[in-house]
Amino acid sequence: MTIRNQFSLIAVTALLIGIAVIFFMSRKRHEGEKFIYAVPVRTELGWGYKIYLAAEDIKDTSTDRIYIKQDYIPGVPGKQVFKSEADALRVANLVILKISSGQQPMIAEPELDSLGIIKK
Repeated sequence: MTIRNQFSLIAVTALLIGIAVIFFMSRKRHEGEKFIYAVPVRTELGWGYKIYLAAEDIKDTSTDRIYIKQDYIPGVPGKQVFKSEADALRVANLVILKISSGQQPMIAEPELDSLGIIKK
């Protein structure tokens, strides 16, 4: 075997080992993580949302655990529903952002106003 062939074999082996290390490190990083996603829900009077917790990055509402079920606009008195699916998802995404950053998933009226959900 020539020196050139030996060098090529070593280079290919090092490349394969590097790829394997990167693959296993990225898989390990996701172990134990919870994935959070929102699904709009049609209610009798309008829209709401459900926020699910999933063990994997695969959305399956039949097996994932419901973390929050919100039929009404949070943070406002009474039982006011979201007027549209898009409104419900805007608030749900804000809740997910808060949960992901370690905050309480509470929504205040100024946040709803800034999202265009309610008008002050």
